[in-house]
Amino acid sequence: MPRVDAVADPVRLAIARWLAGRAPASAHDVAAGVGVHPNTARAHLAALDEAGIAERLARSDGRRGRPVVRYRMDPGWMPAGDELLALSELLAAALAAADPDAPAMREAAARWGRHHAGAEDEPVERRLLAAAGRLGFRARVSGDRLELRACPCPLVAPDRPELVCGLADGAIDGVLDGTGTAATGHRHDPAARECSATLAAAAGQ
Repeated sequence: MPRVDAVADPVRLAIARWLAGRAPASAHDVAAGVGVHPNTARAHLAALDEAGIAERLARSDGRRGRPVVRYRMDPGWMPAGDELLALSELLAAALAAADPDAPAMREAAARWGRHHAGAEDEPVERRLLAAAGRLGFRARVSGDRLELRACPCPLVAPDRPELVCGLADGAIDGVLDGTGTAATGHRHDPAARECSATLAAAAGQ
């Protein structure tokens, strides 16, 4: 499992963040720190270990019986660019608490899209893929569908990924503004970290 996919799960991401910078901890310690059942912590720790993000340490404490199993993070576990992920998550939490007006949010995102739309003489597909890449997506255009994978929305806003998905939709609108193409039929699957939209001629074109 790729490292980025391993921490896409909100619980595994919370465990990875809790363990980072701490001394090796047992599954019970991790469960208490993150607020999950020990069995849940064990399962996610095993996945992090398999992905090479966490290291499993089995050491005897001098007592009879099985050695105590503890986990620590690989110092290089953080994906490139993730140094701003905590700040992004904080901003998303503040945005959710403010309960902003959805149209205003979308228009703000559209302004970002217009600003980062690229040169007017570039093909629309290239402009879309470049902007989506800046937002952290792996994007491609297949026929009339814009497909966005490795969606960062559940990483930035684990509790309300739809907020970030809405911002991404607005940014796409901004990139397409004035191109004669519009994105419709948006579909979001935060659990699978996949989004898509249909590209069609804009109304009135």
